[in-house]
Amino acid sequence: MTNRYGLNENERGFLEVVAEGKPVEPRDERLKRRDVGKTYTNRPDMARSNIVDRKVQPLPERIDSLLSDVELLSRAGFFSQDVREEAGHEVRRYSKIYGVEDLDEIPFIRERSRLSGEETVPERFGQRLGHFATAFPLVPAVEPFGTGDSDAVKLDLVVGFINAVFGVNVSRSSAISDLQNLSDLIDAEMEAQERFDEMIADGFVPESISERHEAIEEHLEQVLENNGIDPVDPVVRDVISALGGSSELYGKVAESSGSSAPEEWDPSDAVSEQEILEIVEANRLVEKQHLREQLKCDLDELPGTTFSDLPATEVIIHADADVKTVEELAESVTEGYPGVNRRAEVLPAVGVHGKYLSGEHHSTLGTRDRPAVFQLDSSPADVRDWTLQLTQYGSALNHLLPRSTAGALRPLSVVPDDVISTALDEL
Repeated sequence: MTNRYGLNENERGFLEVVAEGKPVEPRDERLKRRDVGKTYTNRPDMARSNIVDRKVQPLPERIDSLLSDVELLSRAGFFSQDVREEAGHEVRRYSKIYGVEDLDEIPFIRERSRLSGEETVPERFGQRLGHFATAFPLVPAVEPFGTGDSDAVKLDLVVGFINAVFGVNVSRSSAISDLQNLSDLIDAEMEAQERFDEMIADGFVPESISERHEAIEEHLEQVLENNGIDPVDPVVRDVISALGGSSELYGKVAESSGSSAPEEWDPSDAVSEQEILEIVEANRLVEKQHLREQLKCDLDELPGTTFSDLPATEVIIHADADVKTVEELAESVTEGYPGVNRRAEVLPAVGVHGKYLSGEHHSTLGTRDRPAVFQLDSSPADVRDWTLQLTQYGSALNHLLPRSTAGALRPLSVVPDDVISTALDEL
């Protein structure tokens, strides 16, 4: 099924012939073999003109609409399992989107027991996105700078993709250092694969390794639940990370297993309850989870906390660790936020947000029940001279908030360790 913008069968057949690179003449035999309509066979010049008018010209708006629709539907929760079932969306309907005929045809993720070179569903989907991005006409924007700039365009595409998928903030100027976290992730994955392969070479059956790995995770969950830690899942991930990640977990499986049969092996031999609780305490994992919850609530609520049409998030985004007057911060907001254009309109709103986000009561916004985002000095008589400085909690929010309306919220891992440590003390 096609929509009014999508290519129909006649257009597809015509374009497949054009794509061969040879001139297309009237009554071309190649068109006849594809059984395209008479217009395409007898007047290929008119067919080409029609495709330009009806399909190429609307393409920018069509793509923008699709991207915007998907982003909004996702934020509104319309891709949840419940909604998909309500719409009758069976898994097989998504197969072609990922570039496969059947999702069972290739593994969805790279399982440890599979060859490392085997393609996965996300890889195939990533290739489709890559082909789409490089096929789209970005070239006119860089032609004046010469053909060599095509590599720069490709690099920017990769940087943007990484920003969205990993929730990081990679910049062109510091790409090497900013990509270090991603490099560490890849290194850890490769190390885990090597450890897995070594265990297979030592005689372990792949299924038994995976089962014991899962048993350790279940053991971690049980220990945390028994000690009243809730929610469990994010803390389990933090414990695994503190243990050294999947690679070290496979190592612990190997060291504790020896030649024991699966029914004789106890996951507590790999990591004891005492060791787990020591990790939780030493790394302040329960407090970190509480911090995550506080930040998540603010990230959900503050974009909708507005005064004079100015969201509270814009004040946080344009603040930094230095002390700023309300007037200075209003100037930064005016320059950086497209929703406003006059500092005189922004200044009172910045003062209101500064007061509210510092924990003081405001007649319209009320009183915050979460940690202060700003330290406020409101002793000067003129609101322009009030001073604001981000707290460590506020600095964490500043790192997590996107720098554009289309940006994805970033994971807690992007916040510097010293900021997290001090923010924990402020809770």
